[in-house]
Amino acid sequence: MLEQSIEDDALDVFGGGGISNVVSGMEVATYQLLSQNSYTMMNLSFLGLPDWMPHIETIDDASLFVALVREHHDRVRSIDEDRSEGYALLQLYRDFLSGNYTAPFFAFLGSYQVT
Repeated sequence: MLEQSIEDDALDVFGGGGISNVVSGMEVATYQLLSQNSYTMMNLSFLGLPDWMPHIETIDDASLFVALVREHHDRVRSIDEDRSEGYALLQLYRDFLSGNYTAPFFAFLGSYQVT
């Protein structure tokens, strides 16, 4: 959405505020293959978007946050969620994203190791 608003020069889509004025979060469904032809939904949850992103008023604001989201995406994608410490890290990161407080993010940063 940020990238599209930059491309179209249409920052008014945010209504003078942040992304939370437009999207509050997303529903997430987790499925598991239980037999050769059958997937079963194991979890249905809501992941709220953080409200820590300030108002987006200029193309520079939007570009800055696109770069920030890409950096976060690159870091989180490198975590091996199949390992217990990776899973715990991703839980901290998810708690940071869906909550509106930074303590889980600092715990995430304290445990994150670049490999």
